Amino acid sequence: MLRITAIAVAGALAMGSTAAAQSPGDVAAYAALSVTPVGALPLMARSTMFDAGPAPASFNARYGTQDELHTFGVGGDFRAGGSGRAALTLGYLTCDGCDGILMLGADYIRPVIRTAIGTGSTPPAFTVSLNPSLGLAKPMEGEGTALAANVGLPVAVAMGEAGARVAAFISPGIGFGLLSGSGESESGMRPMLGGGLGVRLGQMTLSGSVQKIFIEGGEIQYGLGIAMAR
Repeated sequence: MLRITAIAVAGALAMGSTAAAQSPGDVAAYAALSVTPVGALPLMARSTMFDAGPAPASFNARYGTQDELHTFGVGGDFRAGGSGRAALTLGYLTCDGCDGILMLGADYIRPVIRTAIGTGSTPPAFTVSLNPSLGLAKPMEGEGTALAANVGLPVAVAMGEAGARVAAFISPGIGFGLLSGSGESESGMRPMLGGGLGVRLGQMTLSGSVQKIFIEGGEIQYGLGIAMAR
């Protein structure tokens, strides 16, 4: 296991007592994903899941918890590339027994399948999207860097009226994680799965989600988020 101070400690806490039984690449991937916005912050119901119309830029705040890890993030979401949306995130992770970790993240989501289910002014909608994301993390003290990437495929069903709409979603994906420091590095890939529920009330969206990075001994992350359109 790499000796990368806060990042290594946070990764070990997220895995519990089974870290020593895993391959170094699997452990590195899990730790890097767990301490970057890719896996440390909860998923949110994005505006592209609710309807096909253009949405204004929005500000969001998120909180995620995974065993002894606690993560806070703020960011912005804006239109990019036709029907796509891009987001930038700044986050901070803290845990018992480790220094704080500063995180940066970026992602892009674009619907690839969208179809109405039924009729009416705001019929239920089924959406499949492509959602690549990137994350970077560095401890506030000490050395080491965590890099992570994920390609998710969110599937969502939204229903309700224009001013009060609910979206349920599930997002399978594959994540890559790299830990580096002290002249050494280790990397690997792990499957990921998340899902949740979002409620849009006017310009505000509330989300709750769960997410798991698959590895023996890995914990489930729980989180909440709120987004406000400008």
